[in-house]
Amino acid sequence: NSTSAPSAALAQDIANEAAAGASHFGQNGSEKNVQYVVVSPSGTQPDGFPSAGYCAYHNAAYWNTGIIAYTNMPYTPDMQNIYYPDGSQACNYPGEDPTRGATVIAGHEFAETLTDPTLHSWYNSSGWENADLCSWFNNGGYLANMNGFDVQTLWSNRNEACVASQ
Repeated sequence: NSTSAPSAALAQDIANEAAAGASHFGQNGSEKNVQYVVVSPSGTQPDGFPSAGYCAYHNAAYWNTGIIAYTNMPYTPDMQNIYYPDGSQACNYPGEDPTRGATVIAGHEFAETLTDPTLHSWYNSSGWENADLCSWFNNGGYLANMNGFDVQTLWSNRNEACVASQ
């Protein structure tokens, strides 16, 4: 919180901010099961958001003695009036509270970070990760409410379906 967020951070800026977070928490990049979430304020355009065609994304960066996993999490309610060519609303649900999509998207990226922390892990034959397979109701995906927060289902190889479990 030493400086204001840039109005249009580049991908490298976001990776650097994740590394600053790792440093702040005394991490060196060798820890497993750690994800840094770089959240941008309303009105900013991190790495081309909102016109770049994503709601958020996860990535990994080589840092110090290992790799850090991080998510670029723009302020998704800023996309409430942007639609994809199929008519679906980009990062939110039509007619819903625009912050509702933020929990779904954050959970989506968290799940993909767990299963693919270095971007070399779990992909299906079409190149989709487990959360992508169920996003926005693909393949029978649906929203589940867990402890008051909406989350999307995730693909289960065991069930060969989109599932939610607490």
